[in-house]
Amino acid sequence: MEAQATPALPSLEESTSTEDTEWYYAAAGTRVGPVTQEALLTLVAESKLFRNSLVWRKGLSNWIRLDQAELPLNDPPPLQENAIQDWIVWLMAFAPIFLRILQTAVGYSGAIAFGVAFISYAVLASIDLQNIKKAGNDPGALGQGWVFFVPVYLWKRAKLLRQSQAYFWVFIGALVVSSL
Repeated sequence: MEAQATPALPSLEESTSTEDTEWYYAAAGTRVGPVTQEALLTLVAESKLFRNSLVWRKGLSNWIRLDQAELPLNDPPPLQENAIQDWIVWLMAFAPIFLRILQTAVGYSGAIAFGVAFISYAVLASIDLQNIKKAGNDPGALGQGWVFFVPVYLWKRAKLLRQSQAYFWVFIGALVVSSL
């Protein structure tokens, strides 16, 4: 008895010519399209779609990742998780202690302390999101708004980049220490 091979994706030639292929893509939980292959590749070039974005065309039984589609992607794959700079995220992890020292030295409290912390985290997360995008990853995969809830942001970032959650746990520890 022979083993059966896994069926390959239907080629573009089986369904229609490359220029006539209509693609759909998922964006913010909705189906968008149809768009031409050229328009789809333009969205990739503009970093509006990423290799992990879901796409579909006639002939496919289900949605697939863009990097599984038979498309001429000219961009390299995302950097490996150990190649992405983490100094910003470590700064975020230790920030509760730094902010507590600053608060004690300057003598501010209440709403001012909250505002300084909020702005600090927003700036650091914004820089980190830009680095994640430059590395070829989809920062939208972290979800909207989590940048303002630091522990969730750190946890989701570690999962997205397949890294250890060490900076999440350091943040929790720093938060406890800064509260003493």
